[in-house]
Amino acid sequence: MAEGDRLVLYYRIQGTHTGNGGLVPYPPTGQRWDMLGATAFRFADDLIVEEPWAVNDVAAMLSDIAKANVRLMMEEGRNNPAATHVSTYYAKDFAYHDSNGSELQSRSAYEYELSRLLCVEPPPRLEIEGQVSEGDCVLTRYRLIGYGLDDGVHMSLIRFDNGLAVEQWDTNG
Repeated sequence: MAEGDRLVLYYRIQGTHTGNGGLVPYPPTGQRWDMLGATAFRFADDLIVEEPWAVNDVAAMLSDIAKANVRLMMEEGRNNPAATHVSTYYAKDFAYHDSNGSELQSRSAYEYELSRLLCVEPPPRLEIEGQVSEGDCVLTRYRLIGYGLDDGVHMSLIRFDNGLAVEQWDTNG
């Protein structure tokens, strides 16, 4: 839209999250993203002299990428026992809390506990049923299939800081 010396530009930016660049701190997900935005300009002598405001829906884009990141963390971590994903997705001071009251206070303690869980033959398969996110947190509803766990719904709330998981709360259904 243009009127007089002013122009408002409404736009859509799309891409694939490769992990390169500083806007999105999360490890690469391969997630397609879509961001809407609007910017206003004022011109003088065919040059931009003012950009009084710009609005981008960065929160929605980051939410989509955060959910994709959790999907990779959980599915890769549980469904691929050979994966060494913990150092990619979790902060060194990561804290884990489960519904039984036990806690783990480091990434290495969590990695060790996860490796113990995956020793069961065959290991249960994790299937994500839904996700919501707000701010720096992602809530994921999932089921563990196999090893007698087929009937329970589980929830995991993961909080992020600078693209890495720093705290996780799990409930077992």
